[in-house]
Amino acid sequence: MSNEILDECRRRFGISFSEVGTGGGCCALEARLESGHWLVATDEALCGFRERVAFEAEADHVNMGWMVGIYEDQGGDNGWFGADDSIVDVSDLDARAEKLPDMIGLALEELVRVAKRNKEGK
Repeated sequence: MSNEILDECRRRFGISFSEVGTGGGCCALEARLESGHWLVATDEALCGFRERVAFEAEADHVNMGWMVGIYEDQGGDNGWFGADDSIVDVSDLDARAEKLPDMIGLALEELVRVAKRNKEGK
């Protein structure tokens, strides 16, 4: 899965994504972080990443948004990543595809804050 946006994620954060099915023909981007956490990025339509980029390029006024979650375990209790299972959740429902690296940056910054609070016992 080669794309400028995903290449930017790899350059900035050392993250390589896999595109995974979430059921019903929907998919998400998933990566294992060096910390052992899982980072999952989905959009409002849960469409394939390449299809999303192409669709947004053709339709100027359509933004599918991003939801980026960071999880301790793959799939949580029920085998699926869900909002209730995330330790970090960042979303911008108006973001275009190229905003993904910035959204990941926000999620990783929040993960550092969460780890610091946990270490301090707060």
